[in-house]
Amino acid sequence: MLENTAMSTNPPADPRANAQVYDCLVISDLHLGSDVCQAKLLEEFLE
Repeated sequence: MLENTAMSTNPPADPRANAQVYDCLVISDLHLGSDVCQAKLLEEFLE
């Protein structure tokens, strides 16, 4: 009998396995200097 892997509750071993790949990313230094900047989230995204 075949297993339905789409319904699996086990997360992938590597969380980056399902990560999107981008050809280009533009980061504005104007936004990085603002009071509402979320630099930590950007750092996590870039990792």
